[in-house]
Amino acid sequence: MPKLCLIDALGPFYRPNPNQPVVNWSKVDFANLETDGQLTAETRAYVAARFEQYLEQVTALGYNAVSLDDLAHVVALPFYRPALQRLIGQYQQLYRRLFALARAHGVAVYINSDYMFRNADIDTHLRGTSRSTQELFAQTFEAALRLFPEIAGLILRIGEHDGLDVTSEFVSRIELRQPQQLNALLRRLLPICEQHEVKLIVRTWTVGMHPVGDLIWSRRTFDRVFGEITSQQLIISMKYGDTDFMRHLDLNPLLVASHHPIMVELQARREWEGMGLYPSFVGWDYANYLAQLRHCPQLVGIQVWCQTGGWARPTWSTVSFLDEGSFWNELNAAVTVRLYERGESVREAVAAFCQAHSIADAGGFERLLQLSDQAVKDGLYVREFAQQPRYVRRSRLPSLGWLAWDRVVTEPVLIGLMRELVRRPQAAVEQGRQAAAIGRQMVALGRTLHLPAGLQASLEFERDTLEILAVVRQAMLQGLTAAEFEQLKQRVLAYTDRYPQHYRIDVAALQQALRQAPPPGLSRLLVLATRRRAAYRPADRLLLITSPLQRWLIRWYLRRRGSFLAKQAMGLEAIFT
Repeated sequence: MPKLCLIDALGPFYRPNPNQPVVNWSKVDFANLETDGQLTAETRAYVAARFEQYLEQVTALGYNAVSLDDLAHVVALPFYRPALQRLIGQYQQLYRRLFALARAHGVAVYINSDYMFRNADIDTHLRGTSRSTQELFAQTFEAALRLFPEIAGLILRIGEHDGLDVTSEFVSRIELRQPQQLNALLRRLLPICEQHEVKLIVRTWTVGMHPVGDLIWSRRTFDRVFGEITSQQLIISMKYGDTDFMRHLDLNPLLVASHHPIMVELQARREWEGMGLYPSFVGWDYANYLAQLRHCPQLVGIQVWCQTGGWARPTWSTVSFLDEGSFWNELNAAVTVRLYERGESVREAVAAFCQAHSIADAGGFERLLQLSDQAVKDGLYVREFAQQPRYVRRSRLPSLGWLAWDRVVTEPVLIGLMRELVRRPQAAVEQGRQAAAIGRQMVALGRTLHLPAGLQASLEFERDTLEILAVVRQAMLQGLTAAEFEQLKQRVLAYTDRYPQHYRIDVAALQQALRQAPPPGLSRLLVLATRRRAAYRPADRLLLITSPLQRWLIRWYLRRRGSFLAKQAMGLEAIFT
C-alpha cells in the first residue's frame, strides 16, 4: 500500500468577506459562500478553479489525497424542505466538478464529517420517528458513496463540534458521550466501508467533553473504543502530542500502542504560532516524531493541516497555495511531505524547497529557520511552563498557555497558574528577551539572504512581536512599574499602527488581570486542581469531573469576566461537561 499523504483542501473554499470580523478556520464557512440561500454558478466556478490550482500545487509536492468538507453538504435527505434540497443539489454540482478534477490529478478524496450534524429538518424528523442519529448518519454516508463512488473514505471527528459563530444550514454538536457509543457507531459504519472498499479515518482529537473526551491520551478509553475491532478499513488518526498542535510535546504514546493502521496528524499552518504570518518552522520537530515512528508497522500515512484551525481577524487570512500564497505555511507543508514520503533529512528537504523557490543560499536559509525555531520555542512559549505536563479533568493544559490565536490571553487565573508553576521567573523573562534578540538576528540575516520584501517584512513583524511579548511576559511573571506600563502602552500603539495583522494586546485588561490575579495561597490550590500525570487521581473524578459545583464555578467565572473564551470556538463552558 503506498504511503497516504493527505492534506486539507479548505483554502479553495475561502472567499474574503469585508463584513466578517473573524475568520473561523475550523471548517469551510458554507454560509459565506451562499447568496440568498443559493450556491450560485459563479461561486461554483470560483471554488472549482481554485481547487484545480490547489491540486496542481500540492500534487507537485507529493501529496496524493485531499480532505473536503463535508458529508452533510453532499446528500439531500428526502425529508429536507424544498429550499434545502435545491441548495444541496447545487453543492452536488460543485462536488461533481471537484471529484472530476481530483480524478484527473490522480488524487484520492476523503470527506470530513462531525458526528453529528444537525438542523431543524433533522431534529423534526428524529422527533417524529424512532430512528437514531446513528442510523441517520449511516444512511447519509451510504447515500454519499452511491452518489460519489470517487469518495475514498470518511474522516470522522467526534470530539469537537462547530464553533459558536457557525451559521450554516448544518451545525454540528457532540452527541457521543461514552466510549461504548463510539464503538457502536464504528461497528455500524465499518461494514459499509468494507462493502464499498473505502476507509474510515477516525480522529481521536477531543477537547475533554464527556467520558469519551480523554480518547486522545487515555489508553483505557482508546481500548474500549477500538480494542475489539478488527476491520482493515479502519484508520486511527492521532495528533502527534496529547494536546493541540503546539511545541514542547512528547510523541503521543497511543501512536505506537495500536494494532490498527494509524495516521499521524501534523500542522503546517501553525494556528497557535502566527498562522503563517512569520516563520514557525516544524522540520526538526516533525523529523523527530517521524523517526520515532520509523519502525512502527501500523503507520500508513500523515494527515497535514495546511489551512485548517483557529479563529482570527481577516488581516491574518493568508491562504496556502492560492492567491498571494502563504510562504511559511507552504514551506512547512513541502518539508513535511518530503520527510515522510521520501524519507529525506531536514537539510535535504529545505534544500529542495530553496531550489524550487530560487533561494540561492540554502545554508543561510536553513540557519534562518534554526533561529526561527528557537525564537518560537523561547519567545512564544514559556519553557518552564510548557515543558511540565499538566492535566485538568480530561484534558492536558495547552503548553502555550498565554497566547490564543491572534491575541494575548489576559485571564487572572492563568496568570496565577503561570506564576505558581514558573519557579524561575527571572530565567523565563530572560528567555523572552533572548528570543527578541534572535528576532533581530533573523531580520539581519534576511537582508543578507536578499529575501523578497514581503518575507523580509514578515521577519520584522516577528521581531517586533517578540520584543513586545517579552515585556508582556515580564509583566505577567514579575510585574511592571507604572512607568514601564506606560512605555508598554506606547509600544503597543506603535505596533498596532504599523502592523494591521498585529496580535491583540490589551494593556489595560492586562493591568486589571494582574490586580485580580489570585494570591500565592489560592494559586497553589489552583495548581492542586491540576495533575502531573495523565492518569486520574481519585479526587479528580469526585471533585472535578462528576461534581456539578465545578461546572457552576466555571460558568460563573466566565460570565463574570466576560471572557472571549466564553464566546469564541466552542466556548470554554462546553469543555467542563
